[in-house]
Amino acid sequence: MNQSNKQGRSTKTSGARVVLLERSTELSDLAEILEELAIPVERGSSGLPNAEQLASARLVVGSVERLLESGPPDLSGWPRTIAVVQDASKTLSAHLHRIGIAMILTRPIHPRALRLLLLHETYRGPEHRHDRRIAIGHRVRVAAGLFHRKATLIELSPKGARIQMRGALAVGTRLRLQLGRDLTHGRPLRLQGRVLRVSSPLDERSVRGEREVALSILDPHASKPTLDAVLARFAAGPARWSEPLSRAATDASHAMRSEADTRSGGFDVKPASERREELRIPYERRVIALEDEAARVLIGRDLSVGGMRIVSHEAVGVGDVMSVALYCGMQMEPLVVEARALRDDGSEGMLLGFEDLRPSQRQQLEKIIGASSPIRSLADSDSAESEGSEAIVMSELLEATTP
Repeated sequence: MNQSNKQGRSTKTSGARVVLLERSTELSDLAEILEELAIPVERGSSGLPNAEQLASARLVVGSVERLLESGPPDLSGWPRTIAVVQDASKTLSAHLHRIGIAMILTRPIHPRALRLLLLHETYRGPEHRHDRRIAIGHRVRVAAGLFHRKATLIELSPKGARIQMRGALAVGTRLRLQLGRDLTHGRPLRLQGRVLRVSSPLDERSVRGEREVALSILDPHASKPTLDAVLARFAAGPARWSEPLSRAATDASHAMRSEADTRSGGFDVKPASERREELRIPYERRVIALEDEAARVLIGRDLSVGGMRIVSHEAVGVGDVMSVALYCGMQMEPLVVEARALRDDGSEGMLLGFEDLRPSQRQQLEKIIGASSPIRSLADSDSAESEGSEAIVMSELLEATTP
């Protein structure tokens, strides 16, 4: 498998967050979205990876032709897997359900719906609800044998970290990550880790020679109290929403990048030491912007003219009134409706009721309900035989008011 980039070059890589399995370039639209989201991508066009090769992948997306080209694949040990098809018949849906496919995407798909889905699956998906990555942006020290370097801790989670440092470490290298007193508010914390991924920096203005390194924490339970305290402190600070919900996170991200370019005027006029300190801010802001955008995603089910059920969401409580954008079919403009959270059914999700629908909105809703959803979940349905799967409505929380 190869890792793709915007220049079209491919380099051998390991442990990418998302693996795309295709015969040619039929998943290029997904690759472009993932690159926009700063998510490393591996693209494979021959053979299927084994569980060991996918050990650190978050998600696999494959065309149905690639997934089934050698018969039913053994998906045991694979991460969450999504199949892309041209026609999701009941027979095909049932077969994919039996072999362990979690979701089916049927072409064509609204590009915004596809972006929201990938954001949800990679930044805030079900497998990461209890392993949230927190933006940090502080100096730390890294040691591997005789190798000692300063680094910037970009993100931290209960089980891993992402750092920026000069020089490169090979995938699989064991190292020590030291968090100083400024982070722990106590004794320094030394974490044992292993390198999962080494990639080029996301910010083109980064100091030459600096790269990003993703690593796993080998024994997170040994330092759990201190690690949890650090995560809790930063989660309560910069990694929360800092803008009203009605402001698009992507616009903020673009504005911040433009502002930074304008300030520099295209020239590096400051000493390297000052530039290195400033580099932490664009990284942190970019991560926060993407996570804020992901935090606005609503996964809708059981859509009707009266409302829909959503997967329980941390920003939505019973009684809240909100504006929700529904992305269905290929209509470029979303259907924006006012909704109220009526009831919390626990594991069954939360019930939203649509309010004050205009005749044109009601008519558009009826068309959406009558059409086949291009995104269907198999993992949450007891049987794929009767209805084929469960229809998913990708939605976005635009604004919310708590009474």
